[in-house]
Amino acid sequence: KYMNHKFSIVSYADNELTEKIRTLQKEIFNLSGARKAMDEWGPHLTLGSGPIVEDEDIEEFKKSLEEIISDEKPFGVELKNFSSYRYTKYKGGVIFIKVILNEKLISLVEKIENLTNKYEKWYQLSLPYDPHITLAFRDLTDEGLEKCEEFFKDKTFLEEVKVDHISIVEKGEDGVGREFARINF
Repeated sequence: KYMNHKFSIVSYADNELTEKIRTLQKEIFNLSGARKAMDEWGPHLTLGSGPIVEDEDIEEFKKSLEEIISDEKPFGVELKNFSSYRYTKYKGGVIFIKVILNEKLISLVEKIENLTNKYEKWYQLSLPYDPHITLAFRDLTDEGLEKCEEFFKDKTFLEEVKVDHISIVEKGEDGVGREFARINF
């Protein structure tokens, strides 16, 4: 039988930045026991909504993505410090690294959204686009979040994430995101 694929469209941090983010995530784990974000995902920027793509449409979807980024050049996006928010419907919340928006990033996301709008979605990007790099989420308790907020409140983090590819990622039954395809530019 044919399959539906729930894809995410992201750009991953390079190895050096990933290491720095992993160090922060270990710190969070020590403070709060939260580790889902670390176990399930490599540090990344989400670049679009999550389309549901059927087997027979995968090639076409990938080709369309390749087309829309064919004239993209690699660019940097500034990361600056930490923030957090509490879930309204659930306990706990999210702690993340703030991303400074720039024109190139916004333009890339708009192109991707124009494409994902042709598909059913399992995940809708919230607009206006307000990206962040997640350090911890679903398994972060209220108490854990408070400890992390205390820990991060005087800390600074200034880095750049280089956007030079988009990755189509599929979440497995085990919740782990696996790269299905990568398109470099």
